[in-house]
Amino acid sequence: MAKKELAQKRVTQFAKYTALRNRIDEWLKAERLELVKEMKAGAVCPARGPYLIVLHAVQEWLNWKGAFCKHLRADGKTDQEITALIVRIESEPREKVPRLLCQRNHNYRRKFEIRLPR
Repeated sequence: MAKKELAQKRVTQFAKYTALRNRIDEWLKAERLELVKEMKAGAVCPARGPYLIVLHAVQEWLNWKGAFCKHLRADGKTDQEITALIVRIESEPREKVPRLLCQRNHNYRRKFEIRLPR
């Protein structure tokens, strides 16, 4: 039984958009750091443009392991019991989310196929 092939145009478009999104994400991350640094130093956003940037402080993410261990210690658990419980929780199976990764096609526009070692 033959496998169904995806449309080449669709695969190429997905790969190109993914690469573009990665470049945009990298630029946004670097630009965000620079803007925060400048705004903390006293720079202000121009008030006449169509968009404004406001420096806003948010709380950091909770370290669930640290908070959970602190709670367990308060309940009288030993470090060995806490470690065993954490290992048991982490080893429980979780649903895997499928991801699509884009790779370069080494056989593109070649007269003969190249087989890469695995």
